Amino acid sequence: MAMFSLYFDASGHPDNTSVLTVAGFVADVDQWIGFERNWKEILNRPDFNVSSLHMRDFCHSTGEFAAWRNREKRRRNFLTALIAVIKV
Repeated sequence: MAMFSLYFDASGHPDNTSVLTVAGFVADVDQWIGFERNWKEILNRPDFNVSSLHMRDFCHSTGEFAAWRNREKRRRNFLTALIAVIKV
């Protein structure tokens, strides 16, 4: 029997929008463990050093990303590194 891990996330809220988007990932357990390890390595890199990625904060340069405002190269490098982890 195969074991899988799933992750789903929603965007939007029924109280303030008529649109709700849900996306997700499915992977076997070994793939998921590798993904989590690689994702955390990117978050913990000295040039990024954030605890998590919340797009609402990243896009608006708030929270942990407040110091990233107008630092487009850093922002691009961060997303590029995370996308590479997803594509593996």
